Amino acid sequence: MERLAQTITDQLHQNEEVNSDFKPVAVSGFYQYWLNRFQLEMKTFRYVILIAVILIIACTALASPAHSAMFAAGFTSSALQVILILSFQIVYGYIYRTIGLFTAVFMAGLAMGALFRRQIFGSPDKTGLILLQVILAGLSALIPYLINLSASLIQLPLLVHLLYLSAIWLISVVTGMVFSLSADVACIPQKTNVPAVYGADLAGASLGAFLTTLLLIPLAGIKAAPYLTGLFNLLIALIMVVQQKASKHA
Repeated sequence: MERLAQTITDQLHQNEEVNSDFKPVAVSGFYQYWLNRFQLEMKTFRYVILIAVILIIACTALASPAHSAMFAAGFTSSALQVILILSFQIVYGYIYRTIGLFTAVFMAGLAMGALFRRQIFGSPDKTGLILLQVILAGLSALIPYLINLSASLIQLPLLVHLLYLSAIWLISVVTGMVFSLSADVACIPQKTNVPAVYGADLAGASLGAFLTTLLLIPLAGIKAAPYLTGLFNLLIALIMVVQQKASKHA
């Protein structure tokens, strides 16, 4: 039996990444398997991903600040919620009882953010949207540290629950503020732009959930994926700053 185990071990590639809960590299192998079935390579798949990312960024850059900010916020909140739910399942081992609470806290945070936004950002200003994008980027960067901290506090389940609920609540509050502020900013040219803000939110949220489970987590891992969403928000914030400066000089 030991000889058989050693034979199998010798046949393994020592430089291959180890499949784990937080970085499921086996999913990439699954993708490669199906790509091979259609005579395609992983390199082709990556080119397709790169083109898709460039198109998303280009479309977002061409949109108005209200719509691009809402799209990025919807994308980020949905992506981070998926990441937090999966990481909670990995750390705590039981999500079924808690997922309803997570959803309720997320929806409550959206309502609170939209309700109290005017107390924080009184006038509809694009600068406020830029600041909220930077805050979302900062929250994204904190998620991996929260995951590591919660894993070290597994013996204190109540504290683990509070950490995850607090993170979900903060993300949803900021997203609610983005929605309210984007709607007010979109009202300035014409009120017919407001429904498009809601459409941008839905488009970003659906794409965030889809790409996170399909690409971000399998290719980057659960702990690295939040950094990518944060980078996306910083990029949108930078684009809005450039647009704002260009409109002033026009």
